[in-house]
Amino acid sequence: MEINYNKFTEQELQVILDAARTINFAFGTQFPSHKEQLALLIEDLHFRVINQIVIQTYNALRSKYIARGIDPDAPDFVPDHLEK
Repeated sequence: MEINYNKFTEQELQVILDAARTINFAFGTQFPSHKEQLALLIEDLHFRVINQIVIQTYNALRSKYIARGIDPDAPDFVPDHLEK
């Protein structure tokens, strides 16, 4: 099964991204060295899935900004959720 991240709103994508990053961070604190994290990435399906969620959600958010004419690579770019 493949998830179409483009069907989510920007707000939903931001919630997903924040949650996945939190889980990813928790994995990282359990395995603090780069070598351990690399081994975890190679060996653990759950860690790989969480990393893919982070990557795909981030890319979907970028696409939505670009579709609105906003350059997410611009030096003065501030994501909508941080402007409040």
